[in-house]
Amino acid sequence: MIDLRQALRFDEYSQMAFVGAGGKSSTIFHLARDFAKPILISTSTHLGEDQKAQADQHLIITKTDQIKNLEIENLTGSLLLTGSLIEGNRWAALSAEQLNLLSGLARKSKIPLLIEADGSRQKPLKAPADHEPAIPNFVDQVVVVSGISAIGKPLSSETVHRPEQFAKLSGIKMGDLIEINGLVKVVTHLEGGLKHIPAKSRKVWLANQADSAEKLSLIKKVAPEVLEKFDSVVGGAINSEKPNYLRFERIGGVLLAAGESKRFGEAKQLLNWRGESFIKNVANVMQAARLLNGVIVLGANYQNIFPEVESLGLRIVMNEEWSSGQASSVKQGLAALPKHVGGAMFLQVDRPQISVSLINALVDEHSKSVSPIIAPQIDGQRATPVLFDRVTFPEFAQLEGDQGGRQLFSKYRVNWIPWLDTSQAIDVDTPEDFVRLQNYEN
Repeated sequence: MIDLRQALRFDEYSQMAFVGAGGKSSTIFHLARDFAKPILISTSTHLGEDQKAQADQHLIITKTDQIKNLEIENLTGSLLLTGSLIEGNRWAALSAEQLNLLSGLARKSKIPLLIEADGSRQKPLKAPADHEPAIPNFVDQVVVVSGISAIGKPLSSETVHRPEQFAKLSGIKMGDLIEINGLVKVVTHLEGGLKHIPAKSRKVWLANQADSAEKLSLIKKVAPEVLEKFDSVVGGAINSEKPNYLRFERIGGVLLAAGESKRFGEAKQLLNWRGESFIKNVANVMQAARLLNGVIVLGANYQNIFPEVESLGLRIVMNEEWSSGQASSVKQGLAALPKHVGGAMFLQVDRPQISVSLINALVDEHSKSVSPIIAPQIDGQRATPVLFDRVTFPEFAQLEGDQGGRQLFSKYRVNWIPWLDTSQAIDVDTPEDFVRLQNYEN
């Protein structure tokens, strides 16, 4: 089970902006209530006058020196910082200079900073105006919120803030029912959900109001498409009595294929299996499964093996230190993945029979589990591939020799997934192993 903090990977270092509609403020103050330490909240646009009641403290900033002189060490609970009350019973935004000062203070004090960066008139969905959203460049993460309660309802001013612009981006005509694919078009559009997001920021789509198994299933169905543009998709319901979230993230696949195959006597990468080489079999499975970023690590026999995979569209890394052991390939493969992947799965080239279903089962488990390591278990024994959550990534820098990620099993909790297909446990180290694998099929 994943709670909201875990779903958004929220911690004391987080600096996050929230945009969209259907629960921005609820999300911000829900995080604040569940955080046991001090937290700063502000806005780059405006807040409704009544929203101050959700914060433990409210400070109206009229002079920049008020931020410089904040006594953070005495802060408890959540502190909301806004400008003065303006027309329409709204609290004004802080200036860019004030928000930058607040960011620096938060980082220095190791206190999270949450910023509401646009308005939505309390509608489930919206499309941004020309001047929106106002996202500060310093934020590490932008959460784009959508209210799923609007799905199946007519596109109108009752359900959508700026419905005409939403219609233009989604392809849905005014008055027609809003469907999930149209919403995805808006969320992933450069003039929609992706608008003004800083290049370095992690991008999250929060599908709020997904308060049933049917709605969560809908989010799961479209998650792969959204993850082509976003780093994470979170589905759930902020105001549910027992909130539970699914978190779909980019999972990187690393195919370890740098070994010399000394025990086997020839390059295992090029052995034939079902009409294709070992390496191409595993690479094809990696692409067919729900691994959105793929890396192949080569080493020994590079010149002979590279032509076999160069046209597959995967990133290929040459490990000059392949003879030092598997750890060097693991580290280079991990370093080649995009910055914001949610986890990494390491696949062995000597297991050409690896199944798409096994890989997807591990990815599915990651979407609903907070375990740092997720691994299959076959006949009571540890098997591969193994999915490592990004929280484990710093530990990989310390790996040495030929142990690879197995060295982390003693440091982190492992979620074991029982698997009945015993063929998945066969690895081909010797010619006898290859015969055993071939006989398994017959």
